[in-house]
Amino acid sequence: MTRLFASFSVLLAQSAIGATAAASIPSPIVTAPAQRTIVRWISGEVRCGDARPDMSGLRSTWPDSTFAGPAVRIADVTFSFAIDAQGRVRSVTPLGQQGSVGGTDLGPSLVASRFPAGQPHETCLVTYSPNATPLSVAPIADLLEFSVRPGPMRLPKEGWDRIAASFECNKSPRPQALVRRYPDPRRVPETPGQQQWTLVAFDLDQSGAATNARIAAGTGSKVLDDAALEAAAGNRFASGAREGCLQPFVRRAGTLDAPELPDALRDESPEGACGGKGNWQVEPRLVYPEHYRLRSIEGWAKLTYDVAPWGAIDNVRVVESQPSADFGRQAQMMLRQAKVVQGNGTTGCSQIVRFRMAGDLSADESPAMD
Repeated sequence: MTRLFASFSVLLAQSAIGATAAASIPSPIVTAPAQRTIVRWISGEVRCGDARPDMSGLRSTWPDSTFAGPAVRIADVTFSFAIDAQGRVRSVTPLGQQGSVGGTDLGPSLVASRFPAGQPHETCLVTYSPNATPLSVAPIADLLEFSVRPGPMRLPKEGWDRIAASFECNKSPRPQALVRRYPDPRRVPETPGQQQWTLVAFDLDQSGAATNARIAAGTGSKVLDDAALEAAAGNRFASGAREGCLQPFVRRAGTLDAPELPDALRDESPEGACGGKGNWQVEPRLVYPEHYRLRSIEGWAKLTYDVAPWGAIDNVRVVESQPSADFGRQAQMMLRQAKVVQGNGTTGCSQIVRFRMAGDLSADESPAMD
């Protein structure tokens, strides 16, 4: 009875207002559905005070993919960083944001960049702006690059369909490969922090032999391009002339060593109340920052923290981390989840966490607690 009365009262109130209320009812908001987009990050000018360093060694980022509607705006991202005397990038930190820029390659690509040696700068800035394009109309070059990016993100079927439609050889029925040749990896050195790739396009003559091999896209590594062209020329397919066949070649990123740990930061707390081997009630779960792992970038972090009598770790602070603040945040998160064996508690503990690559991207890269 109470529910019926409440509904009836609402109807009376609406009737009393009359036609004016009906006219004031807003029109329904119609929004376009979110769609898959390809996001390219475009870097602005690098500014180091009054200096404008040569940007030819600035690494481009891998394209991202996300779902977004027409009203969604992806914000620009600005980083501060330093350039050492060797031209390496250090102290990379996103400005005006909490935590790392998730889901992008921005920080790692900046760390992998190289500037001219002998021109160190302590405070530099660069802003990246997103260029989001629906997958249905994204440039084929962006789809090709997305298809070879490292990591679990995969190009959706719609993207592959657009690529296939652009190259006659990939249309059904696809020619049957009899022999596919690949470059000798020993001839193509790894580039620290940068995966190199190239996409070779070639045609097939009536006998199925590869002809007219040429570079369709890639990172511009001449060594890889030359080796890929030589390999693709040896491909053999079932007979039948075709044009526009594609074969990608990828050389994984080589390890980019972490900057040297300063002597002033090497001191650590002795094992005991501050943790250490045999004194963890819950050991730190050591996890590598994923986007840096994909570029084989190493790093380290120096932390200080307190331990409560019941073993909880608190007041975890990053003293310094290199080459990026992301390594400090990752180490901080790991240490907060740990717990020391119960005791008297202590303050002012310190810990160094090193992030080292094992040499195989398929292996479990685990940071080391010094």
